[in-house]
Amino acid sequence: MARVGREVLPAVCPVCKRVPKPSGMPACEACLDTLRDLPSPRCPACGGGIDGVLEVCSECLRQPRRPWSRAVSSWPFAGAARYVVHRFKYQGETFLAPTMARAMVMNWQVHGQGAPDVVVPIPLHWTRYVLRGYNQVALLAELVAKELHLPWCRGLVRQRATAQQAMLDLEARQRNLAHGFRGIPRRVRGNHVLLLDDVMTTGATLAAATAALNDAGASAVSVLTVARG
Repeated sequence: MARVGREVLPAVCPVCKRVPKPSGMPACEACLDTLRDLPSPRCPACGGGIDGVLEVCSECLRQPRRPWSRAVSSWPFAGAARYVVHRFKYQGETFLAPTMARAMVMNWQVHGQGAPDVVVPIPLHWTRYVLRGYNQVALLAELVAKELHLPWCRGLVRQRATAQQAMLDLEARQRNLAHGFRGIPRRVRGNHVLLLDDVMTTGATLAAATAALNDAGASAVSVLTVARG
């Protein structure tokens, strides 16, 4: 009986949880309209939109060279996208993962470069994992890897607990993450790693993780995130 109900009743939009979503779409049309992709052309260094005439955005011009090969993101971290990411990350609404994973895959297929060998999520320290009950980025990694027909693995270890990055400036973020990650050579050595996180703001977390993957022997690292702050 339950199977019949699932076949007859349309799926409810996971974002607004009020109206049905079209078959094969990640959300209803109204919600998809608010979750617009970042504009093109994209900055290859951070995945955000270009805000000038150069090939990289003004923020990346002011930063040290990004350590990864290429970055791709899906949404600007504002409005509906911020609301959805926070619900997914902090309120246990893991049913939102497929909506975000599909946006990530679609954006990688358009703006990505190269052929990754393995998908690796940014890990949580075990203490935060116990408090939250799940690693939201690992959930995304599993879905993204499946859509891209790639394996995924836990190729990084978070070596120590760190303060919440959202409360820190760039310099403090970099200090906070110093020696924060360790790559696992047997899982990433010789591979082009597609490194996943939920949001890129300054890029300090992803830079520290990329350095650890490179130290573990990764042949290249590309970055894919849900949103660009």
